Amino acid sequence: EQPRASALGSDPRALRREALAESIAGVPPTRETRKLYVTHRILRARARAEAAFRGSYTPLEAGPDVCAFLRGDRALVIVSLRGGPPSGALTLPESPASQWESALTGVRWKLRGSIDVAELLQTFPADVLLRS
Repeated sequence: EQPRASALGSDPRALRREALAESIAGVPPTRETRKLYVTHRILRARARAEAAFRGSYTPLEAGPDVCAFLRGDRALVIVSLRGGPPSGALTLPESPASQWESALTGVRWKLRGSIDVAELLQTFPADVLLRS
């Protein structure tokens, strides 16, 4: 299989357009297209659920290697701060269990209380979960 650059020439804009088209079509990202894929998926989630990205920021305990917060009550942002797999548990505010969907993978989670961060960040070192 030819590398992308030789298959499409050396036009970086053509390469980005093709990578974006693949992301829109649901093709899993490669190492080279991962950043564009994440950007596209988060912006798509924001466009579809604009109200979820409004409201105050509530920091959440998630361990020393993770930054996590709620945006309003419908968006949960989790970011691993180190290169290795994250460790620790994400602690959600007291509430009934609710359904959340990953903006990046589409995986659905039923979350309540304390959750292993490594489990939530299996595919990407960061994610945005939207309450459904």
